[in-house]
Formats: sequence, C-alpha cells, structure tokens
Amino acid sequence: MSSTEHIRRTRRRHQRIEIVALIEARLLELEVSGQVRDVSEGGFGLGTDEPISLDVPHLVLFTLPDGWSTVLLAFARHDGPGDDCAHVTGFEFADTDDPETQRTITELLDHVTVLAAL
Repeated sequence: MSSTEHIRRTRRRHQRIEIVALIEARLLELEVSGQVRDVSEGGFGLGTDEPISLDVPHLVLFTLPDGWSTVLLAFARHDGPGDDCAHVTGFEFADTDDPETQRTITELLDHVTVLAAL
C-alpha cells in the first residue's frame, strides 16, 4: 500500500463497501452518468469520463441492477484519475443528520450489500 493510499484509508470515517455489480449514478443537473466504485454511510466513489465540479451539491440518481433506485444529495469532494475512466470522484452525502436521508442511505447500503452477496 502506498503512503498516499494509506493516508486516504485512515482519513475515512466510514467503512466502504466495494461494488461488485454495475450500479449507475446519474448527476441529474449535469446529465452525467458513471459507475459507482464504492459506497459507505458517508458517501461514494464515482467513475466518469467527465470532470465533476467540486464542493457543489449534486442530486444523484442511483439505479441498481435489480431495478431499485433512489435520489440523494451529495457534494463532490475530491477527484483523481481512474484506471478505466478519466475521473474518479469522491462524494460526501449531504444532510446526513436528516432522518429521511439516513433512511435512504441505509436502504441503499442494504441493497448494495444484498447484491454483493449474490
């Protein structure tokens, strides 16, 4: 593990769930889609071919292979190059103190966990 990777891992507040199924996330205002790389209670990583504006709120539509979908508000916090895409952007969910937002994030994590078990 590189020192940069170690620093990133130790700064994370929530354990990430690595994605094994194709989960699409669409930034609704930008009409930009990408593949979700990982997800946690605090946010997610998204691979895209387009750069995403940082520190700006984005409405994100998540669509899972089983047809389930939901929308959450998230801020793009950091961006870097991807192995198989131009950009991997780290997002932080917004309004995480709101009970409805917490419920939606929990539902998303539950669905992702079920997909990972298949």
